[in-house]
Amino acid sequence: MQAKSDKLLGYLLLGLGIAMILLAVYGVYNVFSGISLAAEIFQMDGITVSVPTGQGGPRSTVELLSGPVASRLINMGVWYIFMLFIVSAGGKVASIGAGLIRDIKVTVKTGGASQVLDNES
Repeated sequence: MQAKSDKLLGYLLLGLGIAMILLAVYGVYNVFSGISLAAEIFQMDGITVSVPTGQGGPRSTVELLSGPVASRLINMGVWYIFMLFIVSAGGKVASIGAGLIRDIKVTVKTGGASQVLDNES
């Protein structure tokens, strides 16, 4: 009876792990294809660089990235790292489930005879 409940729990964990992986991949695809937006975690100002104009004149500033673009890039990067964590956790959960599903057979050798034990007896 214990083996059947272990297998049921194993299948549930395997399914949960695969679902976590698929949902994370789907979320990353949606964000990077522009279907949905990454969570607004950071708000950044524009990235500017001061450049000399030459011969002792005043320095001018050049904007490399505007604030919304820089914020979007940072937020997408954080979203991607978070989804990698979810995929990793889903893989671990699925691995534990697969370990519970697998039959374990042990061969015990005593004297000259061998006896096979499995987890279903």
